[in-house]
Amino acid sequence: MDGNDVKAILEVMSEGFESLRSDMNRRFDEQDKKFDRMDRRLTRVEMDVVDLKADVAVLKTDVADLKTDVAVLQTDVADLKADVDELKTNVAVLQTDVADLKTDVAEIKDILEDNARDHERFEETRRDVIEFKRM
Repeated sequence: MDGNDVKAILEVMSEGFESLRSDMNRRFDEQDKKFDRMDRRLTRVEMDVVDLKADVAVLKTDVADLKTDVAVLQTDVADLKADVDELKTNVAVLQTDVADLKTDVAEIKDILEDNARDHERFEETRRDVIEFKRM
């Protein structure tokens, strides 16, 4: 092997090394691009997670508020039921009072009618007495 052969071998090896280095650099560039894309996606996912956590916190507050509202409504419904029951009792009492008043009115009418008859008899008797005195 002479100097030219060694030179040719070195040149082939140098070209192979350059080709290998170029190929490795290209692969590293591709990997860097992939990592950049993955990093951007991961950043978006992390931001989405933060947003979702905030949304969940708001929803928890809304649910707690709704539970409070439901408890208040349940209390209001119970109060309304108690009021309705009281009104039913009051209506029953009023109906009894009205029935009693009707009975009282009927008795008063009877008394007034008796008084009117008594008055008529009295007037008849008075006229008879006056006529008898004139005689």
